[in-house]
Amino acid sequence: MNIKRNCIFLLDKEKDKPDSKLRYRIKWDGNTVAFNVGYRVDNNKWVAEAQRCKPNTTHGKKKISAATINSEINRLEETVNDTFFFSSRQDTYPHLPNFGTK
Repeated sequence: MNIKRNCIFLLDKEKDKPDSKLRYRIKWDGNTVAFNVGYRVDNNKWVAEAQRCKPNTTHGKKKISAATINSEINRLEETVNDTFFFSSRQDTYPHLPNFGTK
């Protein structure tokens, strides 16, 4: 079984703020789960097409490096891919927690 899904990293922009919460949204079979990644990203230092922070930049009040944020993005992508791969091998759908669902 191959589970079709759509996964995207996006910025949850807030009015009059130069940075946004980074979220990871996963949709499959009528389900939607959105996770807060745990970092704030400066809006003008985000590459939407690549779904990554611009290299050699810092983000948020804590000045977190783009490398740190991009590493977390890669880790989350791998985790979700592994979860869906395991579920498809078991011929089931993944059981993700209900937090963050709409």
